[in-house]
Amino acid sequence: MADSTISQLPVALSVTASDYFPVDQGGVTKRATLALLGNGAVFITTGKFLYVTNTLTLSGTDGTTITFPTTSATIARTDAAQTFTGVQTFSSTIVGNIDTATALQTARTIDGVSFDGTANILVIAPATHAAPNKATPVAADEFPVWDSVTGLLNNVTWANLQATEKTYFDTIYAALAGLATQTFSVAAATSAAHAVRLDQMPQYPFRNRLINGDFSVSQINGSSAVTVTAAAALLYVIDQWYAYCTGANVSGQRVAGSGQDQYRYQFTGAASVTAIGFAQRIEQSASYDMNGQSTIISVDMSNSLLTSVTYTVNYANTADTFGTLASPTVTQIATGAITVSSTLTRFYIPVSIPAAATTGIEIVFSVGAQTSGTWVIGNVQHEVVASGATVGTSYERLPFETQLRRCRRYLPVFTGTNGQFVANGMCYSATAAFCGHQFDIRTRIAVTGVSYNTAVFALTQSSSASVATTGIAIASGGTTGVTLLVTGASGLTAGDATALLFGTTGTLLYYTGAQL
Repeated sequence: MADSTISQLPVALSVTASDYFPVDQGGVTKRATLALLGNGAVFITTGKFLYVTNTLTLSGTDGTTITFPTTSATIARTDAAQTFTGVQTFSSTIVGNIDTATALQTARTIDGVSFDGTANILVIAPATHAAPNKATPVAADEFPVWDSVTGLLNNVTWANLQATEKTYFDTIYAALAGLATQTFSVAAATSAAHAVRLDQMPQYPFRNRLINGDFSVSQINGSSAVTVTAAAALLYVIDQWYAYCTGANVSGQRVAGSGQDQYRYQFTGAASVTAIGFAQRIEQSASYDMNGQSTIISVDMSNSLLTSVTYTVNYANTADTFGTLASPTVTQIATGAITVSSTLTRFYIPVSIPAAATTGIEIVFSVGAQTSGTWVIGNVQHEVVASGATVGTSYERLPFETQLRRCRRYLPVFTGTNGQFVANGMCYSATAAFCGHQFDIRTRIAVTGVSYNTAVFALTQSSSASVATTGIAIASGGTTGVTLLVTGASGLTAGDATALLFGTTGTLLYYTGAQL
């Protein structure tokens, strides 16, 4: 049937599956129903178009398709947007903008935070800056923290921060208690001249509660050897330090040190010796504030024979009263052992002073059977430190004059050359005179005894020649001076003024009874 003939037929407004359509099949016109057409495929030849007025529906489950002759064929609706339902698969790139998507093909970084579109992100810096200010944080408050290990954003509470900072600063404070190793710069520390150590600054003096810990003051014995008698009463062998021994006598002596240490103290052992002790007592007024505090005892020590030194710390049961070696009146605070060798080494001994220790403190070092060899001690110090400290400061070196004046509070010693004035007074008989001797340092308590290393003194008077003395005793003792009763050979004139003189150079006159 010719195309012109078909065009002249009236238009059917609707069709059914049984309606016929002309079909050209091999040059022969045949008829086919719409149902028959629905069971097959719709073929559109090159250059031809399939127009659908409203909707083209392909139904069935047999994979019915519309086949296009070339790969460039187009399905298009040009008058409005198109909607696809169900899952659509496209084998090539879709060109243009997509209204919605679940993820970006390539993630982007926003203020350091990766964003791929699949989830919300929080940009910390702007959010933090924009947040309202809180003047005082509480324990549960949280702060953002970038974890450098995991690479993740975490949070930390104010309580966590406080605990961490406390641990950190506690370590610093403990180190500050041992100022020997702490250096603080007062300017850019470009050289050693810019560095200042707090333990060497003048506002922190007299931290060492022990006196003469470097043995620089030895008013009576100098550097001469002293024999310590076995099982005898304690003997002050050098200013502020007493010694004792058992089993056999030992020799103690101030010896030369090395480096910056001028002196040390040394004991030489002997056969049958069973013990040696070396100690100092600190009076109440110099140790009262140590009660309830942490302290450290520092000491240089070596021993050529023994490997153990015992330390014992006591406090007096009553103020400044420690008793005797045979009958001590003390309460022990701490005791322990130091392992020593023949190499001089500095040791640090932490000691917690109890609140009851307000009456004076005693520190005793002792060894056992020092049957030979030497025991050397130097730079002894006792100081208050921060709780938990294990190292003390460097030894506090005071001017010699300061050390000497501190020692004279307990042992006033006077010396001079031949003919040098000691004291003045008045003769009250032909063989005796009273002389007043004023001290330059107030003693701890009134002195009770007078001693001298040689009895070479003289009394001089205006009416006659000098008279050699035969004895010196305290008639009246005090803390600022004494009245001496001086006896001599006959020749004095009662009522004459007189003066007591040193009879030879190197003579010592000293007063006892003020030591602890």
